[in-house]
Amino acid sequence: MLFSVIFGVSLGLLGVGIINGLVVQRQIEKMDTSLPHLKITHPNYQSDKQANFYISNTEYIISKIFKENKNEIEAITKRINIRGMILHAKQNFPADIYGVDIINEKKVLKLSKYIQKGNYLSQKTSPTIIVGQIVAQKLQKKINDTLQIQCVNIENKSVLFTCKIVGIYHIGQEQFSKTHLFMPFDFLEKHIFLKENQDFSHQISIKLKEKKEANYIKKRIKKSFENQKIDLQISTWIENAPDLAYWSLILDVFFFTFLGLIFFALGITLFNLMAMSVWSRKEELYRLYVLGIPKKKVQLLIIFETILLLIVALPLCFLICYSTIFYFQMYGLDLNFWNQALSVWGYNSKIYLFLSLQYYFYTLFLAFFTSLLAGFLVSRNVFK
Repeated sequence: MLFSVIFGVSLGLLGVGIINGLVVQRQIEKMDTSLPHLKITHPNYQSDKQANFYISNTEYIISKIFKENKNEIEAITKRINIRGMILHAKQNFPADIYGVDIINEKKVLKLSKYIQKGNYLSQKTSPTIIVGQIVAQKLQKKINDTLQIQCVNIENKSVLFTCKIVGIYHIGQEQFSKTHLFMPFDFLEKHIFLKENQDFSHQISIKLKEKKEANYIKKRIKKSFENQKIDLQISTWIENAPDLAYWSLILDVFFFTFLGLIFFALGITLFNLMAMSVWSRKEELYRLYVLGIPKKKVQLLIIFETILLLIVALPLCFLICYSTIFYFQMYGLDLNFWNQALSVWGYNSKIYLFLSLQYYFYTLFLAFFTSLLAGFLVSRNVFK
């Protein structure tokens, strides 16, 4: 019985730890590469990423937002974002091209920590580019090789330029890695907006000190620009990635469903075990009752014995789970044989397990409730 409790509950918690790790890892990876807590764009930009849907007076908007919300905002940056093509001798590939502010980008998004080969962008006006590992492999490109990019400027004219690859990044999101290219903001600005220092951009990305305050800060920013003729589209990370927000909401439901099934099976086993134990001692328990011990106290004795089984098993179970999750949280669980399948769904093949302390309390509650219910059902039938 003790072994079945330890084995069943440990596997259940480890399963939840893996799912939790996948969700948390994807959330961190996405927020590091493409998902700021708040994103500001032109109202028509979201539906169609055209170069002429830009934000004017970017620096003024950034300074005003930061000044009014400096206690809540950790960092803020501007971006150019257009669709284009990677030109290759055999085949052309669609691309999502980003012009990033080299200094401020690192404070909001952390693509630099995913650079596998080469370095991050360093010169503001140089024709350099960072590409995903999948693009580099498809095109058989290495560091210092050149890449031809074609896109459309604000006058709807085709622009062609050649860039040198200075960095290759690797993340678990296959679709992102296939299409997203990163270049210096100043270089891309003169090709898309035709001049430097135009004070135009396509996105303003904001990182908050607390992501849960995103909706509140969004309303405050919207209110501050109501009296001015500046039309902006402001969206939170939840609106831009509802799948991540959805997973965060249902993790507790998943936990209780998954562990509930395990404890249901354990409850039946526990009930049968205690029923056999009581049946073998029915004369002993009946003598206690005849000698004057109240019926309720005899029933409480049976319930206590049932709870005692789980009290003995759970500490060992928690020790196994905590040590295993701590180890894989440090070194990761390598699932290389599922690498392609996981990357298609946006997950990394190396999973870092995660389980917060609240889940151990939930497990303790479920265990206590299961043993209490099993003990009560057994004790209820003792005197029939």
